[in-house]
Amino acid sequence: MNAIRLEEDQRVILNQYFSANTVDTIMPKGKSQQSELDRLNMRLLSFFQAAIQNELPPESHEVQRELKELLERVPVSIDELSDSKQYLEQKLDIYKSLLPVDVVEFAGQAIQVFYKKGNE
Repeated sequence: MNAIRLEEDQRVILNQYFSANTVDTIMPKGKSQQSELDRLNMRLLSFFQAAIQNELPPESHEVQRELKELLERVPVSIDELSDSKQYLEQKLDIYKSLLPVDVVEFAGQAIQVFYKKGNE
């Protein structure tokens, strides 16, 4: 019962930041999809933490390869979340506040490198 209420609360919060269509795309459709998204989140956060500890730069081949592989598995692209970078950054503040500062900074740098290389 609490899981259903939590999912409804998450949907309400996300609807404040994203369009209903985007929320429908990113919200899990069932337990298996929720488990897969949880695994992806944990893998990404664990990888970033390990990269920081091993002093890998965000632009390293290892970091960029892992980021590419994980982003390909996410059900919505960054472009679909926002029309402008500034708008997206404002909306992501809610998520940034839940993570360690070093992980947020590292992830931001790695994602910038990833998308900059994709646009070259």
